[in-house]
Amino acid sequence: MIKNQYEINMKRYLSWGIQSMFSGKRLLFTVFWCLMAACFLFSCIFSGFFLFYFIFFCFSLYRAFLRNLILIRAQYKHLAKMHKSDSWIRTVSFEKEAIIVQEGSIQTVTLSYQDIISIEEKDNMVKIKFHTQTILRLYKDCFIQADWESCKTYLKKTTSAAL
Repeated sequence: MIKNQYEINMKRYLSWGIQSMFSGKRLLFTVFWCLMAACFLFSCIFSGFFLFYFIFFCFSLYRAFLRNLILIRAQYKHLAKMHKSDSWIRTVSFEKEAIIVQEGSIQTVTLSYQDIISIEEKDNMVKIKFHTQTILRLYKDCFIQADWESCKTYLKKTTSAAL
């Protein structure tokens, strides 16, 4: 059985949130709010309505970055409260029938191999994307009883996704 096990803490959880801010549909929203902030800053400098445009400039920056970071921190604090710890272990087991994800001792999620859409590798991280819009993150140096190459070979055999 192939397993991937790593610790989830505030630093890692924030890095995941920041990565998601700059990918997919969220990237479009981030770019949109940055452009709005630039327009409001330009209007703020060259217009007589300084306070009006400055308030909208600040709101645009809030929507582009700060709001997401606040939500990510709140989500992490909620998860930490559920786990009764500031960090917990996530174990991803590649069983014969499905992928089993266990976080700490309270959550278990089962994911089907057939739902895998794609697998992306970047440096030490592997992202497995599913039809359910779930992204499962693995770390190449956190495999137990196997390594990433044997896991990749196993996934190629069990899934129909283009790997």
